Amino acid sequence: MKRSFEQSNQNNVIHPLILATYINNIEMVQNELTKISTDPESDRIKAKALLIASLKGHTGAAKALLDDKANVNVANSHGMSALMLACANGHTTTVKLLLNDNADINLVNIHNKDAIMIAEEN
Repeated sequence: MKRSFEQSNQNNVIHPLILATYINNIEMVQNELTKISTDPESDRIKAKALLIASLKGHTGAAKALLDDKANVNVANSHGMSALMLACANGHTTTVKLLLNDNADINLVNIHNKDAIMIAEEN
């Protein structure tokens, strides 16, 4: 039986909040946050969006996510927290935002490096 495009692509759909964060459209981020407030997956989606915002230095999007209670200490599968990603890419304004929201500087990634070590390397 042949699967339709929708069926084969259903796990590859980009959530609108992720897209809005990626392109740094803060108005769209805020709009999508309103829409997902009752979604049981909202914490997971906001966590992914915060990692993207931190990686790309999209401070406005990160602030909107943190204001909506995104987990500031979220980490990806390599143990890289939002703070580590911002440090690794030299996004000082985003780093300051995350620290002001009590990001944990003591978390370590799978290579046993914390955000300070990562910042020093970059």
